[in-house]
Amino acid sequence: MTGVPEVIESGLKAMAIGGAMILVGSVYPARPVQLSAETIVRRLLRIEGIHNYVDLDLANALNFLERFQNQYPFSRLCEQTFLLSDFKAAFAESANRRSYRVAVRPDSTS
Repeated sequence: MTGVPEVIESGLKAMAIGGAMILVGSVYPARPVQLSAETIVRRLLRIEGIHNYVDLDLANALNFLERFQNQYPFSRLCEQTFLLSDFKAAFAESANRRSYRVAVRPDSTS
């Protein structure tokens, strides 16, 4: 779920024979991803891009995260969390690509 070419290339190298990669989040300009058509064919890999999703997809993803939150280290996917009031810093951190993923959470209402 990233558009960073280096991450996609690493993921392709790590895929098992017959594996599938679904690209979500590759919606901004980046350098072309380098891949070998021979590797894709010989290892029977599938690569699919998804641009839009429906509400049910988001609900299913959130249910998955809630169901498996104690089984997998999802919290390690976000390196930094910013308050909504500091969204400009979150966007700046994301744009400079020092962090794999950043999160934005609501400011306290109390």
